[in-house]
Formats: sequence, structure tokens, C-alpha cells
Amino acid sequence: MSVILDDNDRGTLMVEGNETMMTSKVVEGDAAKFRVRAPVVPGQSGGGGAYSWDVRDHVDDKWKEVQLITGAMNGARGGEGKLIVLMEGGVIDDAHQKTVIEWDSTKVEFKVPISAPGLGVGGGGMVNRLYSGRFVYQLQDDPPSGPLGRIVVYATHGTLDESQWTAVGVLTPTPL
Repeated sequence: MSVILDDNDRGTLMVEGNETMMTSKVVEGDAAKFRVRAPVVPGQSGGGGAYSWDVRDHVDDKWKEVQLITGAMNGARGGEGKLIVLMEGGVIDDAHQKTVIEWDSTKVEFKVPISAPGLGVGGGGMVNRLYSGRFVYQLQDDPPSGPLGRIVVYATHGTLDESQWTAVGVLTPTPL
């Protein structure tokens, strides 16, 4: 059985069983979305909010936050977000939460190792670039790069914008 919480010309918000659903009535333009709003407090917070996943602990029967996605403003960089999960060990508090992904308009940072077994040979994606911070090491096997390819070293000048990088060196492997 559905319980309608709101129904207007833009959409319907309802609860059915253990699910909350929003159905858009807008044919063109703005997609359906949920918004979390909070004020920016200069020097204290970037505003924004979070979607949180809580579980009921079977020992003390209390609700505990185990994962959340946050969004906020970060000065000149604009919006930023994080995916935060509970660390192993069973202690459920802010000190035991770990940011695993962080992003803004300039980058996405993975704070944990990435496991992607489907990206191997035949899986669609291959890694051909290493980032060290100041430099990018680009693996190339296009002619005339030699029998083992080559590694072109680019200075990033502190930006992820490839048009700003400059080539500063070439490494050519020697066959064994």
C-alpha cells in the first residue's frame, strides 16, 4: 500500500513499504532530485548536507551510522563531496569513519586501493598513466617508440588540465 506524502503538478512523493519514491511529472527539463539544504557558515562549515545509511545494532538496539555521502561548498573550488564508510572493528562513531572517495570540480581522489578485476585484458580499460604529483608518466607504444614503447614524462605545473602540461623527458626501456 502506498502513502502519498505530496502530490503536485511537478511530481508525487510517496512511501511504499520500506521505500520512499518520487515520481516526476515533468516531461522535459529538470530531472527529479532530492535536495539537502544547509547554510554556509564562513570559517566553520561549507553548508551542504549528507545522505546517511544507518543500521540497528543487534547488541544495544541503537541506530548507528555506517556510511554517508556528503556535499558542501569549498571556497573557490565550488562544490565538493565525499563517500565515507565505517572502518572495520565494530566501533561506530565519527573517529572510526573513513573517507574513501573525495571529489570537487578539479579532481576525484580515491583514499583506498582500487580493486577492478574487470578492467584487465579484454575488460575495457587499461592504465597507461602514473601520477606522482609534480609529474605524469605516460606509457606509449605508438611508433617510433621502440620495441618496448616509451614513457614520456610531463610536468603538471600543479594542474590536471593536460593543455597546461609540458613534456620534460622520455624514458626508453632496453630489451633484456
